Amino acid sequence: MVYERFGKRFFDVCISLLLILLLLPLYPVIAFIILLFSGTPLIFTQTRTGQLNQPFQIIKFRTMKNSNQNTYKTKYSWKNGVPDDFIFKSPKNAEISKMGRLLRKTSIDELPQLINVLRGEMSLIGPR
Repeated sequence: MVYERFGKRFFDVCISLLLILLLLPLYPVIAFIILLFSGTPLIFTQTRTGQLNQPFQIIKFRTMKNSNQNTYKTKYSWKNGVPDDFIFKSPKNAEISKMGRLLRKTSIDELPQLINVLRGEMSLIGPR
């Protein structure tokens, strides 16, 4: 059991460090693209629950619009309440930027999570 955990952790550190080094030239390019199309901040952090219910900050590239960029706000003027045929959910999430849609589709927005893996807060699982 101890050897399995040590082996998995060793694997996680080696692979995440290798991937971070290999993808290092890509990070500034992605950051520049996000800055160009969406502005700052470039990184999104969120508190998630990890092993043994310990909270940690997950790191991702930001794919959603800033609250001050939100142009999706709509005012409804219904006199008799919400119509029966009204659908609240739009087909596309208007909060996601155009570039963010591409980053999510290609999973590039998750590249900073390699830092979480290196810190030991996450582990590499699956082919993604």
